[in-house]
Amino acid sequence: MRQVELIGQLKVVLGMADINDERIIITTKEALRFNVNKTPFKSFFIERVLDHMIMVDNERVEDGELTRDEVINYTIALNGRDDIEKIIIESYGGERRERELIAAIRWTLDKMLIVDL
Repeated sequence: MRQVELIGQLKVVLGMADINDERIIITTKEALRFNVNKTPFKSFFIERVLDHMIMVDNERVEDGELTRDEVINYTIALNGRDDIEKIIIESYGGERRERELIAAIRWTLDKMLIVDL
């Protein structure tokens, strides 16, 4: 398993990504609070990035290129205050998507942090 530190524009550590061939586990920095309902988490990261990847994978299943088990899926673990604790992304589909996902979550968390400042 590899670890990638998620560092924002202000050089603040936003969290950590633990990556292996099957999954990416993103753990947000405990001292920072990223509310799951805050923009751009849902509108960008969930809807435009993850849900779009799911749609593409489902089309590939219909075309016989992937099996249902190979479709990207995700789970969001929250603490008691609707703050994001972990994001678990499984069957993400390789290096290109890994880079895209890491860049997207870094940008998303950074924007969420900057809005709070």
